[in-house]
Amino acid sequence: KPELIYLPDKGGNLVPVPNFTIEDLHALLKLKNNVNQQDQRPRYSVKRIAITGQAAQERAELTVEATIVVQDAQWVRVPLRLGSAMLRQESKYQGAGEHFLVREENADGFVCWLRGESGTEHQLTLNLLAPLTPIGSERALKLTVPRAAAFSQLKLTVDTESAVAESPSRAS
Repeated sequence: KPELIYLPDKGGNLVPVPNFTIEDLHALLKLKNNVNQQDQRPRYSVKRIAITGQAAQERAELTVEATIVVQDAQWVRVPLRLGSAMLRQESKYQGAGEHFLVREENADGFVCWLRGESGTEHQLTLNLLAPLTPIGSERALKLTVPRAAAFSQLKLTVDTESAVAESPSRAS
């Protein structure tokens, strides 16, 4: 004779469930809530990002240098962001692998796809033009970049003596 337990349905009515144990119920709840999934190692890390350039009038000319380490031998998607900046010339790549760069509006700018052996470094150099946004009588460079694990830097030469630099509070 099959063992029966009763579980409530959406309406609160008890429904017989044959050959079902409380352990089965716990396993299903863990699966439903993704509790049973182990933490996954990130597929990449941005080791270094350095931005240099100069700003004048309505735009900034920038050079972005990024060092990225991939932890997967398959293609890895790395959102670089960089907002509404545009490429001035083709990107430069150094590394033991392959890459391609695409612009995705829903990713707030550029996405770099990388493929190489796990643990390999990939260096990317982008020459960009970024618009300066007018805010009253001032101009602002709004640039979102990925968080770098070890080093991030922005060096910007401006055409005014009264420049102010600000970074969001969550930036480190």
